[in-house]
Amino acid sequence: AMVGSADACYHSLDASAVYASFQCHITQGRWYFELQHVHIEKGKIGVALCGHNLVSSQEPQVIWISDSRPWKNDSTIGVALDCDAATAQLVMNQVWGEPTAIPRVDPSSGKTLMPVLCGEGACTICFKKTQQASDHKSLPFQQISEVMAPALGASRLVHALLQAG
Repeated sequence: AMVGSADACYHSLDASAVYASFQCHITQGRWYFELQHVHIEKGKIGVALCGHNLVSSQEPQVIWISDSRPWKNDSTIGVALDCDAATAQLVMNQVWGEPTAIPRVDPSSGKTLMPVLCGEGACTICFKKTQQASDHKSLPFQQISEVMAPALGASRLVHALLQAG
């Protein structure tokens, strides 16, 4: 049942290893995903600022969401990324944390933001959830699955162009 609603599973024995297998590069919009059934020690979530040259040996800059609340066992931790406002927030068991500033990315720069996760333990990840804004007035956060590349690594646009071509 634990994996039934999950789109991915996270498991790491190394608390310092950065997991960046989201296949998701974002530049604008408001996006949301959830960590569910969380059993992670020293967990951190953030975004990596990636350049257009993916074969570069340079490590991407990672900006961690600053939220000092402890990650309780079997909790749900939502991640709300607002690229337009350049903020990221954690939503722990439906309680919003303070916003953390993240880089503003110009789509024409070739740079993107990619969600990253770090910590020792395991959880499931759901990419198909939406979330109302904390003020209930702003636009809702959309499911991050809308901007995730298929497993082949091609973007939806490239995939559509290849099919149409």
